[in-house]
Amino acid sequence: MPRSSSVSPNSLTGLADSLRSLPDKEKETYTLKEAVAALADPIHTALERGYSYPDIAVILHDKGIPISPASLKAYLPRKKQTRRSRKTTSPAAVIEANSTPAPAAEEAEAAPKETAPKRRGRQPGKTKTAATADKAAPKTADKASSKAKAAPARTAAGKDRGRKK
Repeated sequence: MPRSSSVSPNSLTGLADSLRSLPDKEKETYTLKEAVAALADPIHTALERGYSYPDIAVILHDKGIPISPASLKAYLPRKKQTRRSRKTTSPAAVIEANSTPAPAAEEAEAAPKETAPKRRGRQPGKTKTAATADKAAPKTADKASSKAKAAPARTAAGKDRGRKK
């Protein structure tokens, strides 16, 4: 069994100070995801100029970054979009729009109403148990009658078998 060694408090404080004073160490290698993230702005610029992901992947491969177009697209962070300000209307314009009747509304009433396309999948308001209960009821009746036909008649001696008295 190895012998434990002891460390003095002075050496601990000296070591802590020396570790805190270490300079930042540069990374020697990057993952593909880190490399693409670091090059995100130039890649977005190239995309805006008309280059495709396969074109950019070939350029990166020639410069020493072997990456597929699909990986490039997946690793590339989305470009931050600027928020659009909402259009504001003056209160007078709102009052004017609400006070004048729109002729389009009368035409819309005269036009035939279009029906919404039929929804697929589970419909709101319908539960699975209610839908399957109707289908399950006839099957259970059929199963019960078939079990009654197939089951042998039990005798009085068979009922008492295995029970303690």
